[in-house]
Amino acid sequence: MSGFWQDGSVLEALANWMHRGNNTRELSIIRSSWRSLDDLLEAYQPMPSFDDMAWYGMAYARIYELLRNQLGKDADKFGGTASDIFKWIEKHGWDTAKNSSGWCGGGFWWDSNKDFKATITNVQMIYLGAKLHNLLPDKDPSYLQVANRTWNWVEARGIIDPATTLLANAVSLKTCNCSDSSTPWTYQQGVLVGGLAELATSLPGRSRVLLDQAVRLADAVREHMTRAGVITETCDRKTGPDACNADARMYKGIFVRNLRYLMDKLAKHPHGNSTVLNYTDWLRANARSVLNSTCTPKTKPGGGESCHIWWLFGKSLKNHSIGPLYSSWWGGGFDEAASPQQTAALDLFAALIPSGTRCSGAGVCGWDPKQPAVPPEGWECTKAICPEGGYTCCFSSNQGVPECCSPDQHCNNTVQECQLGRVPSPP
Repeated sequence: MSGFWQDGSVLEALANWMHRGNNTRELSIIRSSWRSLDDLLEAYQPMPSFDDMAWYGMAYARIYELLRNQLGKDADKFGGTASDIFKWIEKHGWDTAKNSSGWCGGGFWWDSNKDFKATITNVQMIYLGAKLHNLLPDKDPSYLQVANRTWNWVEARGIIDPATTLLANAVSLKTCNCSDSSTPWTYQQGVLVGGLAELATSLPGRSRVLLDQAVRLADAVREHMTRAGVITETCDRKTGPDACNADARMYKGIFVRNLRYLMDKLAKHPHGNSTVLNYTDWLRANARSVLNSTCTPKTKPGGGESCHIWWLFGKSLKNHSIGPLYSSWWGGGFDEAASPQQTAALDLFAALIPSGTRCSGAGVCGWDPKQPAVPPEGWECTKAICPEGGYTCCFSSNQGVPECCSPDQHCNNTVQECQLGRVPSPP
């Protein structure tokens, strides 16, 4: 994967895929992914942001929920660390400085610098608190208290635009409300959809109201963040500094992941069946569009592969890909492949697997790749981290890490990015 938080989020996608597909294909990956709270804090120095840690909490809670039987005694470690992460964020992330400027009635800070209140951290804590309340046997009252308090804060700060029902990206510390210029993203919309679905289970007396709000949030994406019905980020199909970075390439997958969580809750309510069918049709239309934008790589005679693969952080251990590869833009036409958009496509396809699906064939359902014996190379252009066949290493200013330019590209060191065409001849 391409970064710390993405490594956490992809585990949730894998858990959903295994559960809905009734298989154990990646069980070793899931089992070996467990880290304690201290391990995770040490992995990202000087300290990970609160939202980065929350992705692991959400993934570990989902793994504990879905794969307890397969993991056996190891399952409790995932549930325990999800709880530890939640309590760590609550202790260090919630703003308690009532007399300070920018307090804004509370809210979770984005990181330990405490100068930015991002929407994503707050909606994650709604989701994680409600999930742990519904899931863990200890019934710690703080789970639901924090989730409910954070939801009340989100409503009070006007983070949800009353005109569009889209979430602002952050709260202004000067006005304690959101800025009109704040960019909406599908992933924070999705996490709140999933969070309200969990909160509806935690608070049965308010279930209908919370589910209705989650539906309005999902419908807002369909109305304002699609092109011809296909889910679209504001950065899709843009280039240069405006292009979707590795983070944004995963966002649509997180939205549809949480939309399926809402659909599963709605399916249990008589009033929700028509909405579930409507959302299923919408997801199928997106899946068809994604499938029409695939690329199956083949080795080129002059070196490289027929599909543009974004080897962020360097090559895979096999030095090539097998495909099919999926584009970050779901609206048609393949642009380039990388692990974040592969994860987003997995989320989309997993969201469409019907409940009760059975997997047949031990070789297919139980295929479980072992961990590689040789660790990947370090992420430095001074090392041979790029595939053979004409790839060159280039430090990406957009990502802040090395990437591999394909044989039909060159590294423009002035702007620090891969660009089409051979290296220009000197004047």
